[in-house]
Amino acid sequence: MTPARAVGRRRRGAALGFLALLALLVVSFPGRRAGAATPGEVEEEGASGLVAVEHDGSRADLARRLVELFDARAADLFRRLGLALPGEARFVLVADRHALDRALRERSLPPAPLEISGLAYPFLRLVFLDLSAVRNDPAADLDTVFTHELCHLFLATVETADRRLPIWLNEGICQWASEKPFFGSGADLITAAGTGDLPPLAEMTSRFPEAVGRRRVAYAASAAFVGHLEQRGGAGTVRALLDRFRRGESLDAAAAALLGAPLETVYAAWALSVTPPGPPIWNWLTMHEWESISAAMIIVFVLAVWRLRRRAARLRRAMAADEAGRDDPGGDGGGAAPWGGW
Repeated sequence: MTPARAVGRRRRGAALGFLALLALLVVSFPGRRAGAATPGEVEEEGASGLVAVEHDGSRADLARRLVELFDARAADLFRRLGLALPGEARFVLVADRHALDRALRERSLPPAPLEISGLAYPFLRLVFLDLSAVRNDPAADLDTVFTHELCHLFLATVETADRRLPIWLNEGICQWASEKPFFGSGADLITAAGTGDLPPLAEMTSRFPEAVGRRRVAYAASAAFVGHLEQRGGAGTVRALLDRFRRGESLDAAAAALLGAPLETVYAAWALSVTPPGPPIWNWLTMHEWESISAAMIIVFVLAVWRLRRRAARLRRAMAADEAGRDDPGGDGGGAAPWGGW
């Protein structure tokens, strides 16, 4: 073998060895696919291929429970709404608000609003669940929040970038479909209705109020009104409304066909039906009995103290005048007056 051929064979051997090493590295360290768990995280996937749950490794039991829950909740949402997911839904379990903010930054997503238990990005089919917020909210449980956020992903299938459901209908359906509203309550609704503070439907079209109290009322009113639509039109009304919207019909036209009136008219009639009779101030007093009794007792106490202080002031003035009369014998207020003659 000539020296040139020997050198060529050694070079080919070195090249083959380098390629073999490179192949080994690729097999040993696969790249991370988009949306998959970051290093140090674990991912649970459902057998259907329609759900994946990311967690930090300490939530394996919880993640498996949500994967198992997914099929039942998806089937129920399909029955209620007539909708199905076109692809995989991904849920990310985070320990607290700090972990949520970090996870959003890692995915270049906008910051989350305050006081949330779950956050859905429907067009990405991506949901974040803040486990600390769920634990700290007595009205929420993980199954309910999971169903609520999953419902947002289902509703996104009837929307486009320029044709969206009103926020009251979107949130109201998700509250109604989860069967246990976890933000806003019947007490919030009754109080707002009794004091004439129910928000108009037009104010809940594109966004909910920022103030927490008003936001709770908006959630409660939306959920109750969606339930009223289903009751007034009969079972399947919400499903039919979504189907007509998906086929390009306006919500008012769909409501007129299904309910006999535009949505604003139906909402006004419903708001009147949940409003107690009587002036708002009387309704507020009757709905806040203990507060009213406490306020009345405070007012009575203040008036009693004020009256006692006034009587004490009058008594002091009378005593001062009497003392002044005693010091001045010629005065009218006292002293030894001369006897009259016969």
